[in-house]
Amino acid sequence: MNTTPHVHPQNGIDGDDQSPVYSTTYDWTSDVPLSTEVLTLVAEAADVDPIDLEPMNNCVDPDALNKLFSTREDGTPRAGGNVSFEIHGHYVTVFADGQIVVRGR
Repeated sequence: MNTTPHVHPQNGIDGDDQSPVYSTTYDWTSDVPLSTEVLTLVAEAADVDPIDLEPMNNCVDPDALNKLFSTREDGTPRAGGNVSFEIHGHYVTVFADGQIVVRGR
C-alpha cells in the first residue's frame, strides 16, 4: 500500500491567489495515522523535513485528531464535518471524507 500523499499544489483557496494550497486524500484503511499524514503534507508545503516541524501537540492533540473521523463502533463511517488548525505557519483543514488541505499564510 502506498502511503505517500499525492500532493497537488494549487494557487489560492477561497479566491486567494497568493497562497499555495496542498491537498491529499487520506485513506482511512491505512496503517499510517492521520496525524502523520497531516505532518507529511505540512512538511511538503513548508519544504522542510517533518522532523523539523514544531510538535503537533502544540497545535492539536494528535490522538484526538486520529480518532475524530474514525469509523463508529458499529463500523459505519462518520459523515460530514471538518477540523482546522494552524501548524508551522500553515493552515490545515481535515475533512471527514479524508481530504486534507494545507495552505500557507
